[in-house]
Amino acid sequence: MLTLYILRHAKSSWALPGVNDHDRSLNDRGINDLPKIGQMMKANGFVPDMVLCSSAKRTQDTLEGVLLELATKPPVSISSDLYASGSDYYLRIIKNAPDCKSLMIVGHNPMCDEITRLLVKDGEAQAIADLAEHYPTGTLAVMEFEEDDWQDIKPKSAFLKVFQIPKNI
Repeated sequence: MLTLYILRHAKSSWALPGVNDHDRSLNDRGINDLPKIGQMMKANGFVPDMVLCSSAKRTQDTLEGVLLELATKPPVSISSDLYASGSDYYLRIIKNAPDCKSLMIVGHNPMCDEITRLLVKDGEAQAIADLAEHYPTGTLAVMEFEEDDWQDIKPKSAFLKVFQIPKNI
C-alpha cells in the first residue's frame, strides 16, 4: 500500500511591489496554521518517507513550519518544476517517485486540486464533500493506493482518507 500526501502551501501575502510571485511570503494566517497542520499530521501518524517541494518561498516556508512539529524529518527534494508545471507533471513525478511507501508533495493550486481530483476514486464522506467544494491554502489531502509501486498508480485509483482544511483543525 502507498500513501500520498498533497499539501497546498499555507496562506500567503499578495505580491508586494518589487516582489515576484515565486518569492511571496506566508501571511500571519498562513504562519499560524503551520503548527496546527504539523500537529494534526503527527497525531495521525502522517509522516512521509520523502518530500518533494516546490522551490517557491511560500511552499518551502510551509514545509519548514510543518516539519517542526514532526518527530521524524524525511528527506526533502526541492523542485522548480513543481512551481511552474501543471498537474500532468505532478503525476509524472509521483509515478517516478523514489523507492518509498509514503510521499508528500508541497505545491500550488490549481495543481494540488487537479492531481487530487484526478487520482481519487472514493473516500471518506466528509473528505469527498470538502474536496468537491475547493482546495484552500494549507489543506492536506491524504490518499491511499492499493498498489505497491508508484509506477502502477492510475487515475481514479486512490482512496481519499483525509482532506484536512486548517480552519477545521
